[in-house]
Amino acid sequence: MARQVSLVIEAELVNLQTILDGLSKSATLANGNLKAHDILHGAAPILAI
Repeated sequence: MARQVSLVIEAELVNLQTILDGLSKSATLANGNLKAHDILHGAAPILAI
């Protein structure tokens, strides 16, 4: 059971890392245009923290 939970958590962390990697390369975010990324609101609550 613990192994399964750790695999799920690891998969979620990989997904979040992929999202953050993409956002780090975003020209609109670099220009301060946060509104362009509202589609992410609710998709990954940890990003809102």
